[in-house]
Amino acid sequence: MKRTLLSLLPVIMSTALVEADSWLFFSVCKTLAEKPSSFSEIFEKLIPVALSNQLPFTTPANLSRILITIISPVSISPEQIATVADELFLSNHGQAHLEEADLIEDVEDLSMWITRESPVNNELSSQAILQIVKDLTAFLDLKAKSFGFVGAFGSATTQELLFSFIKAKTLQLSSFHHDLSELNPLFALLNDSSQFTKWLNGLILPYIYYWRNYASLGDFKCSTSDFLSKFSSDDQFFQLIEPLDSQEDVTYSETMDISSYLNNVILPFLAYNGDNLDPLSSWMSAKTTNLTQHLQLWDRVSRSVVSFAKKEESFSSHACMNFVRAYVISCVKETIAQEAGLSPSKLSQAYSQINLTANYLVTTLNIENVSPLNIATTLEASAKVATENNSSNIGLENQISMLVKAPVTQSLITLQSIARTCDALYPMNGLTMGKYFQLKSTSTVDYDMRQQEILKILSRVSELNYKQVLGSIDLFVSTFVGTDVSSIRDIDQLIIECLFNGNLFSLVLKYYQSKNEEFKISSNDIFDLGVKKFWDLVSTASNIDERIGKMKLAAECLNVLTVLSSEKDIKEDKRYTTMRLKHFVKALGQLKNFKLVLDKNLPITPQQILNRLNHLDDDEPLSPVSLVSSVLEQNPKSYLAYEKLYKIVVDLALFLEIEDTDSFLPKVQSACIESSLIDDNFAFAYKQSKELFNFYVTRGQSEQLGRFWLTFYQVGKYISTEWFNEYDEKISAEKIEILLKQREILSSTLKLMKPSNLTVDNSRLIIGQLRHVNQEIHRWYTEDSARYTETTQRAVESTRNQIQSNIKNLVGDASLSRAQAGEKLSNLLVSGIGWAIGANRQEP
Repeated sequence: MKRTLLSLLPVIMSTALVEADSWLFFSVCKTLAEKPSSFSEIFEKLIPVALSNQLPFTTPANLSRILITIISPVSISPEQIATVADELFLSNHGQAHLEEADLIEDVEDLSMWITRESPVNNELSSQAILQIVKDLTAFLDLKAKSFGFVGAFGSATTQELLFSFIKAKTLQLSSFHHDLSELNPLFALLNDSSQFTKWLNGLILPYIYYWRNYASLGDFKCSTSDFLSKFSSDDQFFQLIEPLDSQEDVTYSETMDISSYLNNVILPFLAYNGDNLDPLSSWMSAKTTNLTQHLQLWDRVSRSVVSFAKKEESFSSHACMNFVRAYVISCVKETIAQEAGLSPSKLSQAYSQINLTANYLVTTLNIENVSPLNIATTLEASAKVATENNSSNIGLENQISMLVKAPVTQSLITLQSIARTCDALYPMNGLTMGKYFQLKSTSTVDYDMRQQEILKILSRVSELNYKQVLGSIDLFVSTFVGTDVSSIRDIDQLIIECLFNGNLFSLVLKYYQSKNEEFKISSNDIFDLGVKKFWDLVSTASNIDERIGKMKLAAECLNVLTVLSSEKDIKEDKRYTTMRLKHFVKALGQLKNFKLVLDKNLPITPQQILNRLNHLDDDEPLSPVSLVSSVLEQNPKSYLAYEKLYKIVVDLALFLEIEDTDSFLPKVQSACIESSLIDDNFAFAYKQSKELFNFYVTRGQSEQLGRFWLTFYQVGKYISTEWFNEYDEKISAEKIEILLKQREILSSTLKLMKPSNLTVDNSRLIIGQLRHVNQEIHRWYTEDSARYTETTQRAVESTRNQIQSNIKNLVGDASLSRAQAGEKLSNLLVSGIGWAIGANRQEP
């Protein structure tokens, strides 16, 4: 709401009142000049009189001018000035209208009080004083206007008057206060004025930040007063941008962060001065730096501009888009101009930076549903024009003009696409922005050249970067190859081969399965590549553990073959091959649990196992049993895991395409029986021998037992080393048990083994061993009977001797009581009989 501080002065004032007020005004000005310390006290009494609106000179307007021009900045603090200004401009109290006589009396009393503080020359006439005051008020008005004070108290609102006063006083004090934050008491007077807030945030606060963080730290070449009064907005901008202009590295400053400086100084200033970002974009484009620094500066400034525009709701869409256009032009021009002279790391960093900045702008500016420019079509049109004009120069200017002529959003999307492609592909095949435009032109580049670029990318494939490589290839194909099916199928072939060569088997599947059906190469062709890679890995593997090294890679390769085998178009023989390879890898996985050496002083390898399997025996071609025999020889307890050994043999047999795997079970059992006998484990040998008999008997193939006669013969010939030690009842009992089992095995062998020309001599050996076992059994029982008789005789003799000894002791002890003698006799009888039957003697 507007509040007029003064109504119009009365048209007619008496001479006495004019002279009295002139004397008062003169006294006030003189006293404030000579004795500034009385400032607060004088204005405390003066303001109510001025607010009466009945005096010609002592008015709020003139008091405002006194505050702006006469008050000493050295003696009077901004806090004191703010206090008086608050009372003068914002006071709600006024003074009732006085009769002229009363008013004159009050003015004269006030004048007399002031002159006591600072005497006035009484020799001056009233007319002289009046003239001086008129001249003084005119001077004060002129001086105040030079500081920008309007003083239109009759028509302006209180906020407008106070804002004008604060601006003028700030300018006047800026000659004495470089740090404008010292004037905060003045700025605190007005906080509900939009004009004042814009001025404060757009000019004063940016300058305060500039002063504190830059100007106050070095040689200050320009005064604050000059900055506020004499400079144009362009001059002010270049002074404020100086801290960024003076940095060697424009991205970071030792004293302040560039984003903070932009948000606190440059952008508020530009928003205050006409919603115009052109000074900033012009300064950015003209700044001479290397490409990396140039792009980093654009990134930080762009982010600050967009963020500031959204947060502060400043800068129009038009201003922001003009800034973005300047960025696009500068990026393309500077990058193509400088990329030839940059190191690979710097150039890669440059493309990454452009990509980051473009992505940020597209996202934050909400640019959607905008397609990039069709560069190929545009370049073809330019090439056609150049051909018609007998010119071969398409050149940089055409490339830039193409982006300049397009809408800003489309130019930015195009830059984003170019930057993303170069950022992804430059580390792989050295794709530069200039080369990007070249590859886009089908008139100068053929398919073979593009395929060479793909090979460059694939040559770098590894476990660490395979995702990047495949993504880069997809990006290259979509950008430069298009949708030609035959071309893409050839590229698929290249990719699959390189992934196999790089041992990236999971990526082989992922890439194969991700392609559209029409783009796939034949599953059978991929399978052949996989089988070749599998055997390359197996033949060069340094161990048989499928969890590490090349065997781990071979297992992963086999997984690819397994998946391919499930494809509808895969051939049946390839499915069979997958099954065989699975059994081979499974067998190796079981063999790794055993110690095995096939070549002296060399660790076991898959190739050594293959060499052993391919060795032809006369009776068992490609038999894996010999391999298990080596395991049993080198692992004394391995026979206990005979089931695992059998599984190994079965897996190897299936790998070797031997269908009759059941025939290997008795062979493995036979080998385990012989190994257990060496380990002195007759119980295991006996049990497995019984199972071996049962295996053939239940199948009605008893005639096959003749092949294992030697195994049974060895079971019957077994002798424990403990049998040769001194007699032990437990060992003796175990011996007869073993002898009886040996007789059982040898008898079963003779009974079940069918006679033939080949088994005659074998049977003689078994019969001979059976006779020997029977003799041992007879000898054991004979010796056992003799030992029993001898033991009984010794027991009887010992009992007789013990009884006689006890009787003698009883008779010789005459002093014992009858009761004691009876007890002794009882003990005699009990102990003798108890010993005889094996009971322990009871101690008294």
